[in-house]
Amino acid sequence: LLTVRKELKKNKPDFGRAVRLLTRAATKGDAGAAYALATWYLFGNHVDQDYREGARLLKQAAAANIPDALYD
Repeated sequence: LLTVRKELKKNKPDFGRAVRLLTRAATKGDAGAAYALATWYLFGNHVDQDYREGARLLKQAAAANIPDALYD
């Protein structure tokens, strides 16, 4: 997630790269990345809105006891 944070702090962040990095991390089991990506999909930030994918990722993060995911 550090690489994603660095990318997003740039003057002109590459959101496509950030999505790829988050997706890779979530696929490898990073629950924080899954939660971040879930919120992007649920609200259509930097990706096309996709409730199904957002819910899937939110469930992944909640299963890992990410507090915000459990709340959401």
